[in-house]
Amino acid sequence: MELKEVISKALELKQALNEEEAAEYIGMSRSFLRQSRVYGNRAGRTRAPPFTRLGPRTIRYLRSDLDEWLESGRVAISDITGTLK
Repeated sequence: MELKEVISKALELKQALNEEEAAEYIGMSRSFLRQSRVYGNRAGRTRAPPFTRLGPRTIRYLRSDLDEWLESGRVAISDITGTLK
């Protein structure tokens, strides 16, 4: 088993992810997560995922929150076909 597979399996079991792990899990950059924490939800930007602050420099993202955040952004093809002509 390759190292990447081992890390992936370990992350599957972990419920609270750090910034790097969360970014990999949702397929976004660490910069996106950092900026979304600092600036919050801004018009015209991707909505920020929820996070938990455990201390002044300790941030965690709960896997269940990230799953809900990903699911909330899903768009069905039937939702957009009305705009395609």
